[in-house]
Amino acid sequence: MSLLDRTESHLRALWERADSSVVSDFFTEDAKIHGLEEMELMGPAEFAAFHAMVLRQFRDVRLGEMTGVEQEGRVAMAFRVHATERKSERAVSCMAFLMARFRGEKVCEGMNFLDFLTLFEQAGRLPPRTRDMCLLGNVLTLVPLDRRRAH
Repeated sequence: MSLLDRTESHLRALWERADSSVVSDFFTEDAKIHGLEEMELMGPAEFAAFHAMVLRQFRDVRLGEMTGVEQEGRVAMAFRVHATERKSERAVSCMAFLMARFRGEKVCEGMNFLDFLTLFEQAGRLPPRTRDMCLLGNVLTLVPLDRRRAH
């Protein structure tokens, strides 16, 4: 199986089937995973915690058609992510991009981009066009839930 096919297979198992058992089969123990959180994730255990956190917020995750290239132990892929946000039950979708470097058949380094801003706008957790408002110079202020309920 090519690394490109292996990557698609693991991504579909991880997200569409919510199968966390494939995490240790997909990442080396010292894997460095960039771009999913503010901090770099290290290895399968930290990725598994991220995976669980995302699945607590979204269900029925589906990955669209994947376009990718493979060269010399590296894979780059682009695809659309579709899901349902659990709290609002709203359908959400965004683009995702990843680049992975393999050691053998496991990812030892990953660079990711998943447009969470768009997902949370669609779910109603952020104002529409948040990015545009920030580019226009606006500052957004979050109000804690307990303060919003008091008003």
